[in-house]
Amino acid sequence: MSKLRRKFILYAFLSVAGLLLVLLGALNIFDFYNVTKTADDTVNVIASSGGSIDEPPPFTPWKDMGEPQGRDRLDSVRYFTYAFDDEGNSTRIAHRMFSISEDDAAKWAKELSHRSRGWSRTYYRYLVYDHENLTYVSVIDQSRELNPAYAVLYGSLIGAFVGLTALFFVLLPVSKYYVKPIEEGNKKQKRFISDASHELKTPLAIISANNEILEISKGESEETKMISKQIKRLNTMVKDLNALARLDEAEKKEISKVDMSFIAEEVWGSFLPTFEAEGKKLELDIEPDLSLEGNEADLRKCLSIVADNSLKYSKGRAKFSLKKNGGRLILMTENDMENPKEGPCDYVFERFYRSSESRASGIEGSGIGLSIFKEIVDAHHGRAKAFISDDSFILTATL
Repeated sequence: MSKLRRKFILYAFLSVAGLLLVLLGALNIFDFYNVTKTADDTVNVIASSGGSIDEPPPFTPWKDMGEPQGRDRLDSVRYFTYAFDDEGNSTRIAHRMFSISEDDAAKWAKELSHRSRGWSRTYYRYLVYDHENLTYVSVIDQSRELNPAYAVLYGSLIGAFVGLTALFFVLLPVSKYYVKPIEEGNKKQKRFISDASHELKTPLAIISANNEILEISKGESEETKMISKQIKRLNTMVKDLNALARLDEAEKKEISKVDMSFIAEEVWGSFLPTFEAEGKKLELDIEPDLSLEGNEADLRKCLSIVADNSLKYSKGRAKFSLKKNGGRLILMTENDMENPKEGPCDYVFERFYRSSESRASGIEGSGIGLSIFKEIVDAHHGRAKAFISDDSFILTATL
């Protein structure tokens, strides 16, 4: 299964799962809210009646619940109420819950007497209140009301599980047809990059040879120098296109234990004289003995790309660090820059991207280097990020 298909299935699955979570979650929350509200209304009536609704009190608080349905509801309530004095002695006020003995009910009420209101033993709602120097505890059985609510909850969970499972198996064949045009477009783009890089080699070689003949026969001039410069630039672009094509082909490469500390020192060390020649400061912070399972040639190219990028675009300073954080290696480059605009800038990884500032500055580049860098990082199951902070362009890779 292609990476694009996996992404399509994942995003479609998560979208539907999120929608189900919101809808079914709202339904169940509303259901349990109604049960809780009804239970609180009932236990409040019991409290306002002095802890017992077995006999009509001097006032009729159940009228607030609606007559005659309210009275019928109260007559069917299974509850008990016990009162406690300061010394913890209990007095039975009412007991209409035959599944619980009076002794067990008294012990249960005493356990709840230091609380205020809530659920106990899943199905029972209680209220603790004070009256005439006594602490009253009323507990009502809400199992008849909660059982349908739990049935809806369990039905929602089972239905969501069955539905999402079915969705997954439906998405497997469907995704193939949805992503097929995109995959074909990607294949054409990759084929174009590969073909273009090969087709450019011959005319560039001919132009370069003719330019050399002109220099031999008529001497070097500004025109021949400019042609040589552009040929060099195009040759660099062709090499980058070839590298990009090879990465796109996803050919199986040799994987070995690579001494990242050594090759980082070697690659960045080779750039140090150029930094010094251009009057730029380069700071290296490389932890020793850091290794990684990967392709050494690709990892060298990865380091070379970011070193070259820092050299080209830094104003006066650059820094490279390679450290270990947990079980991953953190590669980071930082360099000052012209006209910084703070924030994430992962768009620099797009193929052929070059900012208007870099084009205007005359800095040579093809806009492919950082694309190759990200492809290599992705191939090693890593993550590349780019952002601008404190007037510096920062590039990180977690490997």
